[in-house]
Amino acid sequence: MKDDSKFGTWRIDANGLPAFAYTCKEFEDTAARYFSTWGDANTHYHLLGNACWLGIATNHGQVYCLDPRRGFTLVGGEPGSTVPNRSSLVTFKIQDQGGRSWHDVNTPGNQPLARRTFGAGYIEKGIDAGRLRIASRILFPPGDDPVIVAECSIENLTNESQRVRFDATWNLFHLPLSKSLIVSWNKRKKYQTSGALDGLLRFAVALQRIVKMDTDGARREHSTRIKFTFEQGPGPRLIAYPRHAGEGKHDPTAPSDINHHLKPVAIACIDDHATTTIINVPPGTTRNAAARIIFACDIDIPPGATINKRFLLAIERGEELGPLIGKYRAASRENDLQARAAAWFKDRLATLEMPDMPWLGREIAWHGTSLLSSMFRDEYHGFHRIPQGSVYLLGHGFDGSIRDFCLFCYPLVFMDPALAREFLKFIYTCVDEQGRIAYALHGFGKKLVVPGIHANPSDQYFFVTWVTAEYIYLTRDFGFLDEPVTIKDEKGRSKQLTVKELLARVIKYVMSPEIGLGEHDMIRVRDGDWNDGISLMAKNRKAFIKYGESTFNSAMLLLSFEKIAPLIDRFDPALARDMEMIRARVERALDKAWNGKWYFRGYDGQGHPLGDDTLYLDHHAWMLQNRSLPDDKIRVLLDSITNELVFRSSCGAAIMHPPNSKSPILPPGWDINGGTWHALNSLLAWGMRIRKPEQSFEFLQRASMHNRAERYPRCWYGIWSGPDAYNADDAERPGEAFYHASTPMCDFPFMNNNLHAGFLAAAIRCVGIEACFDRLRIDVPASKSLAFTSRILDITSDAGRIEVKPGTAFKQQVNIEIVLPGGFGAAPRVAVEPASHARPLLEGGSVRVTWIPNDPPRRITIVKG
Repeated sequence: MKDDSKFGTWRIDANGLPAFAYTCKEFEDTAARYFSTWGDANTHYHLLGNACWLGIATNHGQVYCLDPRRGFTLVGGEPGSTVPNRSSLVTFKIQDQGGRSWHDVNTPGNQPLARRTFGAGYIEKGIDAGRLRIASRILFPPGDDPVIVAECSIENLTNESQRVRFDATWNLFHLPLSKSLIVSWNKRKKYQTSGALDGLLRFAVALQRIVKMDTDGARREHSTRIKFTFEQGPGPRLIAYPRHAGEGKHDPTAPSDINHHLKPVAIACIDDHATTTIINVPPGTTRNAAARIIFACDIDIPPGATINKRFLLAIERGEELGPLIGKYRAASRENDLQARAAAWFKDRLATLEMPDMPWLGREIAWHGTSLLSSMFRDEYHGFHRIPQGSVYLLGHGFDGSIRDFCLFCYPLVFMDPALAREFLKFIYTCVDEQGRIAYALHGFGKKLVVPGIHANPSDQYFFVTWVTAEYIYLTRDFGFLDEPVTIKDEKGRSKQLTVKELLARVIKYVMSPEIGLGEHDMIRVRDGDWNDGISLMAKNRKAFIKYGESTFNSAMLLLSFEKIAPLIDRFDPALARDMEMIRARVERALDKAWNGKWYFRGYDGQGHPLGDDTLYLDHHAWMLQNRSLPDDKIRVLLDSITNELVFRSSCGAAIMHPPNSKSPILPPGWDINGGTWHALNSLLAWGMRIRKPEQSFEFLQRASMHNRAERYPRCWYGIWSGPDAYNADDAERPGEAFYHASTPMCDFPFMNNNLHAGFLAAAIRCVGIEACFDRLRIDVPASKSLAFTSRILDITSDAGRIEVKPGTAFKQQVNIEIVLPGGFGAAPRVAVEPASHARPLLEGGSVRVTWIPNDPPRRITIVKG
């Protein structure tokens, strides 16, 4: 991360966590403006959140709550409006005794905010108001409490007492984010770059708007069916009771498209200023759009003094609101809510410091806080999970796909193994009784079905088997296989199976004719593998879906089956043998897919290779990680990837080259037609670490937000968060986010966890940690000094000295193998603390130490001989 940019400066906040001090004047600086499909925009976003729900803040100062627990519902307004106003969950207004007033939100005609800080779980805003200094902060306290703390401090800068009028306006408008296959929000104007197709789509959406089936129309129709009643209490406090008109028609335990069973909203003043009153409480029943409440008071501020106003918002069942208010009123008196929040993050973050990459430690910490901030508790299944985010969530109302969940779960193991275990159990709830895995989710417990597009993706089975092995081998939690999981059908009827039963069904399903092998002995693609649009690259899409074969799936099968087979052999030896037979067939088939420079992307279903004249990155990222593939071919492949894909992208690697110039949907260099993807950047770094370690760190730097800020300094997204993909450097709108008929990624190019989880996972792999069935293997880079910490283990390597400290996450005994870098000699000095521990074994260029629960080694030190 650059320390500064056109948009602000990175710093470390008072609690030791990275924060971005946003300084751009967004209504004056042209760099703040960016393309969206509804026109020029200047709203930039920051993610808030805790382990219960999420929040979205803007550079204008607005804040919204995104409550995902029973289906995604936006509370407080609609982010991304083409005309920014003061619509926000909470807005503070201060009026001095001279009659001048200030709001803590910028608008086109009034920009009072002199300072904005985007931090871990909070936004701070500062106003220089003449004889007053005003600061407001919105904080999402980490944990499972569905609460938000909003506070405002007013400092008297004079030698005289000052009387001010203080208002806190709360907007409780609820907007259910119902499913939308074509995102048409905000009067979207652009759907395709092709004029004829764009016109056809605009006409189709216009027809949708007439019957309120467009994105905004459908959601606003739901919102009009929500009414409020209010109840005042002491404190002061107010409880709002939202009720959806369809509540009585829907079983609260059954899957539904939106949340029909809304919880009460409590707002309470939790400071000790006794004169605060609630004004303008609507009588009787109130429309959703009019659900606004104002807390007000007059405050006398002594000379040089600071007065703090603090409020709590909670959305929970009625009987739980009182205890929540009491808990945070008591915590408020301690005045350390933000310090407690920071401690929660710091206790979980994995860290990585490298002297030759001084920006890396800060970026790793930021990615970690972003990933943890996006976590929430799904009340349908009862587990914590991490969404993909970006326009897929806000625009489409989708959450997925399951493959993305698997990629997010991996780095979480290093930060909070218990939460990762819970997330992995949630992933297994997405498996049905036959072993089939849903593509994605929406609403409350609903599985997404889009016929012909995401009806039968073929790759998710390998992601689930892979991440299961990674979790178990990293934590030695072999008992996880016997963990019961409750799966539910489309009507909410439940059945309980163990993880190992579901895992076996997943593997059997992917080997069955439902997926299975094609005529070339590679795994069939069906309607998509990781690349959802790969069928668009075949000449005959129908034949490709029916008969086409995927090298991506086949490469993942080689890796994931080999990794998990010893685990399967423990409880189902016959299945393990079947897996080995399939694996051997696929390995031979892959060898035949070599064209002298790279491997085909697959077969098109008509007997022809796909990707003979086009180099695709997707599958090669996994193939580089498979040590069984021949070194001579891998060397040539790495050269091809470097020259054709890496050198064509300043922020990672292009997904393919050359792009399809005849695509009617995607211009060359956009999306899957040649763009740069965070998920693939991450996987490519893993492969490079195995095959060419030094190059992996160079590539890690290339894929970083630090590098992105330097390459695209006038684009706000990519500096502190961003989308899942960027347009190619030589494409139309280079470095921006794509749009096409259904998905305008450029409208909300933010909060995609493939960026955050992907970079974390890549950095962890570059350190050299590999989880195996029989051991943890640590292969630190020979020429790099580094310090890595996590819940799994800590590693320090510097100047001929390696130190490893095993963590406390292991459930069973584990063998730890530390590969000696070149130059350590044949007789390095090895010390294990405590000294009573079993003697380490030195053999074959490695040091082996056994971690035993009752007598664990606390530190293993190796010094070159």
